[in-house]
Amino acid sequence: MSEKTVQAYSDSATQLVAHVRAHSDARDADELRRGHVEEFLADVASKRRPATVSVRFRSLQQFLGCCWMRRRSSARPWSA
Repeated sequence: MSEKTVQAYSDSATQLVAHVRAHSDARDADELRRGHVEEFLADVASKRRPATVSVRFRSLQQFLGCCWMRRRSSARPWSA
């Protein structure tokens, strides 16, 4: 994975967390909902070009998918 890709994922996740903390009561990853991501992307769309929204969406899609897979695998003790 290129450094630019890693940076895009990191920037998107950091911005999402900042947005959620500023606009909701969610304080934990378990409290993150689809609506939070939709609100974040709508906010980005109101301030940035469509290409930026696309990058944020695709970055979060990959990042959150990875988080979900890690969480699922850690719930199964037999998968190391």
